[in-house]
Amino acid sequence: MNRPYPEQIELLELNLDQIRVLSSSACSEVFSAFSAIEPLSAREVGKEVGRSAAAVHEHVDKLLDVGLIVPVETRKRRSRVETLYVHKGLITRFVIARQNREALEAYADRFKAQMRLAERQFASAMEAASVDKSIVDFLAYKWVTGYLDKASALRLKEAINQIQALMEESRTTEPSVREEGEYVRVIFSSLLLPVVHESRKRSNSSADTEQDLGE
Repeated sequence: MNRPYPEQIELLELNLDQIRVLSSSACSEVFSAFSAIEPLSAREVGKEVGRSAAAVHEHVDKLLDVGLIVPVETRKRRSRVETLYVHKGLITRFVIARQNREALEAYADRFKAQMRLAERQFASAMEAASVDKSIVDFLAYKWVTGYLDKASALRLKEAINQIQALMEESRTTEPSVREEGEYVRVIFSSLLLPVVHESRKRSNSSADTEQDLGE
């Protein structure tokens, strides 16, 4: 995978400090508004998320401090010079299986922040749908529960990866192209979660094993 900018890396595996920064809903939203391939200024991101450039700059500083975004170029706008940023990693990933308890707890806070943001976005979409039904063309919400074996779960995860790849291939990053047609900024998210009972059963089983080994 070619890096568009020399300051970038192909894969950024999130560390504890980065996860803690992203546990803020506002900071997480600002980070998500930036891109790995389309340089944007704080002003442009502010327009995307409905915040002032000054407010976005506060989050930009935090994202820079922990290495989540990098400055790649500048652009003159009227009498001022804007700095443009992209994600540090072409792919940003958190590998759950490699983390300790502290990092996993911080990641749970990150998840809560994203869910708060999703809740606000969903409520806004419902409000928009009462006025303009065409918004539903950009909205999907499905909820299914059931028992899966490991092979089925892995097949489902691979299908989710393929849908995410389709999202990445389909998105348009050229502002001039977006201005010519109807483009709506969307977020694609997916969840495959064990229910609480299943997770507690695993946790209790591991605790019992550790106790037996200690005895």
